[in-house]
Amino acid sequence: ARFAEPRDRILEEIHRNEDWETPEGVNEYDLFTYPRNRLDNDNGNSHLSSWPLMPEKERRVYDEIVENGDFRLGEITNSVFQGLITGWNKVFVGEIVGEADDDSVVQFVREGGDEPEPVEKSRLRRLLKGSEIDHWGADWEGLWLIWPYGVKNGEANLLPKVTLEEEYPHLWDFFQNHEDELKGREGGKWEDVEQWWAFGRSQNLNKMEPDKIMTNIMSDYNRFAVDTEGEYYFIGGGNAGGYGVDLMDEFAPASEDQLYYVALLNSSVLEFYHKHIAPIFG
Repeated sequence: ARFAEPRDRILEEIHRNEDWETPEGVNEYDLFTYPRNRLDNDNGNSHLSSWPLMPEKERRVYDEIVENGDFRLGEITNSVFQGLITGWNKVFVGEIVGEADDDSVVQFVREGGDEPEPVEKSRLRRLLKGSEIDHWGADWEGLWLIWPYGVKNGEANLLPKVTLEEEYPHLWDFFQNHEDELKGREGGKWEDVEQWWAFGRSQNLNKMEPDKIMTNIMSDYNRFAVDTEGEYYFIGGGNAGGYGVDLMDEFAPASEDQLYYVALLNSSVLEFYHKHIAPIFG
């Protein structure tokens, strides 16, 4: 049985049905069978071991999609990756107040405080927390991420103390003002770490600037957007944040090729498919 919405005494009503078929005119639930041989076949699926439970008419559409697909997403991507984990958003995430001065220094208000502090704007990146990602684009809400890294030749490296002191003195002062908070992360794990201004996790630091497709972690419909300018960074972890899709150059040699795949991912056909294989939260 598959339920679309709750109704009082619905199980009693189903129990009184003489046949295991959805009564005519009933929209709150579907009754259907799931043969044992189909369960075994679905469990043996090399791409996705799952039980896609659905009425027979939907199963026919589902099978047509599977049989006519040329590639699985995993076959044309380098990776599907989780967003950044700072370990302490109260310091690394915030908003800009006012305009930059002549030295491109802005007043930054971190999430964990209410006092503006000067920071070099060149070390800030537009940040998404996940829910802002929608069909085709992102509705950015004005959050910024302090970015203490440099990316070169596909590798991300934390800016050392000497670089911060000499080239970004305002950012270094900012870090020093919040040194105790950053060292106290994860129960004091960072207390004796020499470069205590690093993010809590080093995963996927090099994947924010290149072309990427973005989606949020939880949604009741397909929400994919492309970022070909490295304009947006996004966080991940738990039940919030986003994921990125890094397509192989073979399948997306030009930036605009990303739009083709976003169109497919946002299509009603693939939304139908995803809703039959994705787990339901809660």
